[in-house]
Order: sequence, then C-alpha cells, then structure tokens
Amino acid sequence: MKQIIIIFIVIITMISCSKEVVFQIESSDDLAGVWTGTLTANNWIGHFDFRMDLEQSGKEIEGTSTISFPDKSRGEATMILKGNLVGSTYSFEEISILSHTEEQESFGWCIKSGLLTFDVIQGVGTMAGSWTDPSQCRNTGEMNLSKIN
Repeated sequence: MKQIIIIFIVIITMISCSKEVVFQIESSDDLAGVWTGTLTANNWIGHFDFRMDLEQSGKEIEGTSTISFPDKSRGEATMILKGNLVGSTYSFEEISILSHTEEQESFGWCIKSGLLTFDVIQGVGTMAGSWTDPSQCRNTGEMNLSKIN
C-alpha cells in the first residue's frame, strides 16, 4: 500500500512539473529577437523574403520589418513598426518606411498591418497569420516567420 501511495505521489509530481515546464516555456518566450520567413501577397505570384527585428517591453512591441524580393534584384525596404501581444496574438502596424533601395517608378512598398499567432513548434518559435494594407496597396496576404535569434 505504501508503494502505491509513493508511486501515486511521484506520478502527480511529474504531471504537475511537466505542466509547469510547458507553461514556463510558453510564458517566457517573448517575441523579442529576429524573425525571418516569407510574405505572400494576393496580387503577386511567388513570395517575398520578410524579417522582423523586435524589442518587447511587457505587452508592447516595436522594431523594424524588412521586405525584399528573394533574388534581391529589385531592392528591399525597411519599415518602422509597433504592436502589442494579447495572449498568443501579435497585432502589428508598420508606421513608415525607414529606408528602401532600388524602388522602381511603377512599384511601391506596402505599409502593412496584421495579426500573427505565436506558437512553439518542435522548440522553435513561429508566427503565422495575415496582413493587409487597405490604404496604399489595397492588398492582403499571409506571413510565416520563425525566430532565429
């Protein structure tokens, strides 16, 4: 009987510790750092390379985003952004273009806003979701990013 009680206590302890570890991983993984991946646009075939460099203070997040063509032949643009984290959802808005290269006359960079869902998949932080720019490009699309730093 004593052994059964000890085994039961060990099992309960292991379960509560494993839940605590999962909670600690999810709660301590903030969004600060470098995120890279792809961005698609509904009016464009293919994808863009996309990067976010984020700093976080509590729920408030700010930083920059950089978009470029995969072959880098048509330039890139870096935007200033801000946003906030509510649960596992990062709501962001690019404020302005900080810098750009090789912009063509018939082409302009979109100032985006969006909602990305944060997750940890096989130990890697990910964010995925949608973006829109109703004012300038009048376009929408998807983003898929992974935390690299």
